[in-house]
Amino acid sequence: MFVDSYSYLIAATIVTIAAAVVGRILFMTIVGSSKKSSGPRPMTWMEEHMFLCDCFPKEANLPPTCNVINCAVLFKDSMPDRKSIDKLIKEKLLSFTRFSCVPDVKSHSWKPVAIDISEHVFTSDPLESREALEEKIEKIINVPLPTDKPLWQIHLLPAAPGAQQKDCVLFRSHHTLGDGISLVQLLDKVAVSPDGGPIVYVNPKEKKPVKMSFVAKLVYGFLFTLEWVRSFIANMLQTKCCFESEYGFNSSLAHRRGGLKYSGARKSIYFKPFSLDYVKAIKNRSPKKATVNDVLLGAMVGAMRRYGGDAVDDNTIMRMLIPVGAPARVRRQSSA
Repeated sequence: MFVDSYSYLIAATIVTIAAAVVGRILFMTIVGSSKKSSGPRPMTWMEEHMFLCDCFPKEANLPPTCNVINCAVLFKDSMPDRKSIDKLIKEKLLSFTRFSCVPDVKSHSWKPVAIDISEHVFTSDPLESREALEEKIEKIINVPLPTDKPLWQIHLLPAAPGAQQKDCVLFRSHHTLGDGISLVQLLDKVAVSPDGGPIVYVNPKEKKPVKMSFVAKLVYGFLFTLEWVRSFIANMLQTKCCFESEYGFNSSLAHRRGGLKYSGARKSIYFKPFSLDYVKAIKNRSPKKATVNDVLLGAMVGAMRRYGGDAVDDNTIMRMLIPVGAPARVRRQSSA
């Protein structure tokens, strides 16, 4: 029987709405039961995938250290004492499920374990120079995280008396615990002011949420549902297509899939500190609505593009570089 495109779209919309309602009910049921239980929490498909091979294809054969996010923080004066750090971890960080559990691929879940903070927080001997700090960080980031413990570490790297650099804290977490945006939101919950109180963020340019009427919400919801259906169908059709194109000017897909090999150990790249006023001066000379985040992201992308272009021969063309920025709703701008 012939079915026109309009009838197919209506049928797909009805099925999608029904699936969304049923899925929502099942999700709330599972979430409700998990909150009442202290047992394992189910892993999402994405969390499991990030744990096994992160964002890279399996053919790349990358070491586990490439799946770890490393964040170094230099203190203006001195870092907090070890007792205060341990207290902050117990009261704040461990309240997040994935920071107190280990991933279990066999059962597809996060299993709670007993936490010994001494196995996650390490204090280095005082470092005499900036070069010693850089060498220490590069050594640490090339050591994989043990998988029998929650996948995070904190390294305290104090500066020796009279050293040029300041105290440093290196925070390491596996990508399966959260991406960059998730870690920003985590920091928002964990960070405190010098007196121990909560940090208050002020965004003078933040717009008030737009209030929509019932009819507007109804129309918006209907249009959003149609777009969701269109996107779903488009994504299903893409599974039948090649994710990469094969043209005469590039090598075959079979050639590009095979023989991928990691080039060496992870490297840490350092640059001289610059002031926030300098970044704001660039922002003020930029097109309208540019933000501090836009300037920093643009500088990072330009540096990566230049590095990628200079690292290869003149015959190799760098075709694509896609930066990913944080949505506006998770951006934070200090009143400073």
